[in-house]
Amino acid sequence: MSLIIHRCTCGHTPGQHESDSQGKPSRGCHPIGGCRCSGYDPQPTPVLLPTWTPTGRPIPEITPPGERSDRRRTCDCDACQALYATLTADAGAR
Repeated sequence: MSLIIHRCTCGHTPGQHESDSQGKPSRGCHPIGGCRCSGYDPQPTPVLLPTWTPTGRPIPEITPPGERSDRRRTCDCDACQALYATLTADAGAR
């Protein structure tokens, strides 16, 4: 399922940052990839991180804010809730 995320100011996703003991991104980027980000600094505006099937077809479902996806709970801030409402309202209008 697609996720609503806050990219770090370095441009990477939360999953590309090392996590603290509670599974939240807090430290810099993983050393692989050459990014020298020293800590997760989320951008205020969330974005949709789309996903695809193994054959390349888009997966239209979006993980609701605050629910678990893989090992992490998704952000449930007001901005993520608003983006989710907009995206799911658009999908329902089709």
